[in-house]
Amino acid sequence: PEDVAQGSLQRALQLRQPLYNAEAIGRFKLGRVQADYARAVFGQAELDLVTRLLEAYLNLALAHDVLELANAQVTAYDEQARRARAFQARGEGTLTEAGEAQALAALGRAEALDAADKLTTARDALAALIGQLPSALPILPEKWQLPPLEPAERVRLRQIGDHDAVGRGL
Repeated sequence: PEDVAQGSLQRALQLRQPLYNAEAIGRFKLGRVQADYARAVFGQAELDLVTRLLEAYLNLALAHDVLELANAQVTAYDEQARRARAFQARGEGTLTEAGEAQALAALGRAEALDAADKLTTARDALAALIGQLPSALPILPEKWQLPPLEPAERVRLRQIGDHDAVGRGL
């Protein structure tokens, strides 16, 4: 018999892919929770910014009104001091009344300076939030009123409140 060499080359490649990878599923769920948490944190930061912006705007509006009031008081106190000096010069007023009127006028001027300082501080605080000094303070018209809710809107809001109360067992 002849010597027959029967050689055979064989190559194999095996890959294994698990059908169920608990670790990968856990990481996926954790990533989803982290994304939800990040959205919640971002939403809260947005609300905080809106609150700070509204507070800065309202503080500026208040400081503006306080300055106007302080300036009006200065005018009134100066007039009162002028009259007290005139009465004293005619012999109808006392030195004490004139001195008190002048002291009130000086106190009014000090309060006006303080109000102007608070206005500057409030303007700077708002500028720090919006990135520039506000050119003008937007104000509502004096007779502006919040529009009333439409009846359908009231009913819808009531239904939402009732549904929430039932959900909480109230």
